[in-house]
Amino acid sequence: MQIKLPLSDKEFSSFYYSYVPIGTIITSYLNWTEFCQTTGESASPWNPGNSTWSPADGRIVSGSQLAIITKLENVPDYRGVFMRCQNQIDPKQASVVAPIQADPDNSRDRSVIQADALRSHSHPASGRITGNITGSNNTHDCSSGGDKYNSDPTFPDRNVAVTVYPSGDVETRPKNASVFFYIKIN
Repeated sequence: MQIKLPLSDKEFSSFYYSYVPIGTIITSYLNWTEFCQTTGESASPWNPGNSTWSPADGRIVSGSQLAIITKLENVPDYRGVFMRCQNQIDPKQASVVAPIQADPDNSRDRSVIQADALRSHSHPASGRITGNITGSNNTHDCSSGGDKYNSDPTFPDRNVAVTVYPSGDVETRPKNASVFFYIKIN
């Protein structure tokens, strides 16, 4: 194939949409209506049998080339999730993934969503109470804030349970920007 540069917008669009393989997922700033306007797709009524693209929102795509190739009736639903590459891309080529970037769920099928997870870690805490506390007035009365406590000098030293209360947001996530995912189905 010979390509003469520069390409017009129409030529580039034709080239791009003709040579991008089925199953390719793209990220776009455009919502579905805007995406359809720029690609010439029909947003409504949408037909998986003759549309080139589909939102990656779990919708049924029976009759599309993607459904025929993958034997799956639905496109993946990637709303609200981050993409993660499989450890093994080419099943005929053995490759080693660095442990720092490897998916610990090595046997996952494509499009399987991993649940939220936080790497196992600890928050060590301990406490100790001593019984022989002497206040500033040489008594066993101690002040804390505006409260006064009386300690028993015969009370033995002991370890106590300490509770570390959870804090944080509703999910663990890196900084991110909201976008739309589309998948080529025909």
